[in-house]
Amino acid sequence: MRIDGLAAGQINISNNNTDILNKLKPGDVIRAQILENSGEELTIKLSDGSEVNANALKTINAKEGDFVNFVFKGTEDGKLVLESLGANSSQPVNEALINAKSALASINVPISDKNIEMAMALLKQNLPVTNETLLKMAELTGSGKGLKADAAAFLIASKLSDNNSNIENLQSLLSGRLKITDNISGLIKLVEGTGETEAPKTPQEIVNRLASLVKENNENIPVKAAVIDNILDRLISGIKMKLGSGESIAEGSSASNSPAGKSEAALLKGNSPATGVQNSAVDENQPNTSSTQNSKAKTEINQLLREEKGFSIDKNISSEPLSKADLPILKDIRNQLQTIAEEQKLTQEQFTAIKYIAKEINSTIDKIGLRQQELDSFNLDAGKQHIIKDAVNTLKNLIVRIDRQNNEEINPVKLYNDFESSLTIVKNAIQHLPSAAREAAVNIINNLEGNVNFINQLNNYSSYVQLPLSIFNKNTTGELYMLKKGSKAKKLDPSNLTVLLSLETNNIGRIDTLLSIKEKDVSTNFRLEDSGVFNILKDSHKLLYNSLLEKGFRLVDFTYKLLEDPINIVNFEEEAKKEFIKTPNNIDILV
Repeated sequence: MRIDGLAAGQINISNNNTDILNKLKPGDVIRAQILENSGEELTIKLSDGSEVNANALKTINAKEGDFVNFVFKGTEDGKLVLESLGANSSQPVNEALINAKSALASINVPISDKNIEMAMALLKQNLPVTNETLLKMAELTGSGKGLKADAAAFLIASKLSDNNSNIENLQSLLSGRLKITDNISGLIKLVEGTGETEAPKTPQEIVNRLASLVKENNENIPVKAAVIDNILDRLISGIKMKLGSGESIAEGSSASNSPAGKSEAALLKGNSPATGVQNSAVDENQPNTSSTQNSKAKTEINQLLREEKGFSIDKNISSEPLSKADLPILKDIRNQLQTIAEEQKLTQEQFTAIKYIAKEINSTIDKIGLRQQELDSFNLDAGKQHIIKDAVNTLKNLIVRIDRQNNEEINPVKLYNDFESSLTIVKNAIQHLPSAAREAAVNIINNLEGNVNFINQLNNYSSYVQLPLSIFNKNTTGELYMLKKGSKAKKLDPSNLTVLLSLETNNIGRIDTLLSIKEKDVSTNFRLEDSGVFNILKDSHKLLYNSLLEKGFRLVDFTYKLLEDPINIVNFEEEAKKEFIKTPNNIDILV
């Protein structure tokens, strides 16, 4: 038996016993951290966190903090007797770095930090390092596409098209924003709640919606993303300060009731940001002459137009329309925007951004009035109510429920086959909704279909699915990754399989569970955000062991540790191989 630890603060516990010392037999190898070293008398820290005194057969050449591999020889006077196998404090050779440099040198490409990063990412995906692949990496990681090197290499390896939609979807997936359960839950809430009094959204949600509208409704915005983002951040900060100071936001507040409101009305006048406002702000770096401004403006517009025709905004933000309940905060945001607009040191670009945001605020307030009129007269007869109810139930049935009374079988293939028919029912039902709710529902359905289509595309390269789950009445998204041994084209072998199940939970945060199955032997590695869950997981070890035993499997590896970098579709294979390529019969708990 080998008892192993990985790093300072990690706990290493036998599969069958939580006391390492009781498990030791002469000849066993143990890894420990040196706390005190006087040559042959040691104080060491075992990987279960316990500190013990030990005697070394020979002088140990290791400093405090080093990790040393020992052979356990026995005990003497209550102390462990250990023989050193050598310290392991030096950094291992970075083979990936050496291979990347070698690959670059072989094609006479400069060995720069950027090129090394791109080469390492390509090699991780088993892609050749060539002039062509490096040029493609440079394109995908440049300002136009904005992918990180690992994500860019994954996109190339997966043979996905590098269009804006796929890039946005991949970025959303890697950042944890692409969740089909959120789409389904939002659609249920919208369809089921149509006609009911809506709760007000938070200032952040309202500003996010405005940001989305600016991009959706305006092509070729001559403003950098960072400029608009900065103004939106200032709006949020201003609202939060007002709410935090206890100032009220009156529902009936109107911009035209105050001096600021009158100038604000001028700012918001008209449907085009080019009209209804006197531009008193000038760029600090430009002479204040109209001819110079006009000529430079044309040059700047050409320079500032972005490939994505707008600034970046998460497409998975709820497209639910703003309602009457949001008017007080929306009008206060307009006041905050006017305050910013009256500043004397705004650049031309900042002022242009303000005009685009003001236009959307004005338009949104008008639409809320029209939408409210439609809702006030909205009425469903019994037949239409039945159609809406069926659609809601169809959506709810897409979510797999897991609780003490009901543990539904999870069948990803059936789930994804059911999506198309379920959405057809929903599309027919939303035709009976008011126009604003119908438009919002169409946007959510389009996002959901796009997300499902993207996941299906990914499955041509990696086995990955998202699972809409309800765990004790709390909706979440489960992510299931499966590592295929050997060729990507091979079918999954249930007797030789590595799986990652990732869950976002409300109470204990994210849990990533790596599971490896080889014949009837099962190895697990749990990664958790909250170390307070360790004891719960440790107490569940025996239950898991017995449950697997009942199904004919044997739990041979049970490990857990703090979640550092979340596992995702890009790094899953690398992490799985690192975790499960171990010495045979290595049974440990790593925390």
